[in-house]
Amino acid sequence: AVWKVARDGTVVWRKEVGGYPCSLQLLPEGHILVAGWDYHLPGFVREFDAAGNLRWQVEGLRWPWKAERLANGNTLIADAGTKRVFEVNPAGQEVWAVDQLGPETPQLFDALGPVYCQRLANGNTLVSIRGLSQIVELAPTGQVVWEVGRELVYNQYSALRLANGNTLIADAGHFRVIEVDREKNIVWEMGGFGYPAKVYRY
Repeated sequence: AVWKVARDGTVVWRKEVGGYPCSLQLLPEGHILVAGWDYHLPGFVREFDAAGNLRWQVEGLRWPWKAERLANGNTLIADAGTKRVFEVNPAGQEVWAVDQLGPETPQLFDALGPVYCQRLANGNTLVSIRGLSQIVELAPTGQVVWEVGRELVYNQYSALRLANGNTLIADAGHFRVIEVDREKNIVWEMGGFGYPAKVYRY
């Protein structure tokens, strides 16, 4: 379920989304975009309005870990079980995709394909591939233009490109959060989090 809670702790609403929610994005007009799955359910990306009504969906996925509504109205999805990152338009038609981003046979949880994706301002797409311990920046053609791998990360989850051009990484396998620059130097590091899954800079 997804919960909306007031600052005083009052539950404003609680919405059953149909599975285990892995990512959540707040959209205009009180809508929410959720990517999720459960062991006995196919993966999904679903948009609910402020009243909790289902307004849009992509179904039949396998362990989608991240969905992001883009400025152009399309939706970017990291589907960890099918080793794909792809973009669909509001009609649900696929307009861009990169395949084979993961181990030959993805498995829960350390052998997953892409678990996080971010469309960058330059039109490239940043993808965290957990099962390969690899983070790649993909050009629109699918070509890798920047990457880090096991020399820095291990079984990481989220990777977020910051405004300064550095990348903030939840390096779960090393029990830490790191920030790396374009030359792959660690410029900030902090441990003691246990097994970090998502990290953001505010």
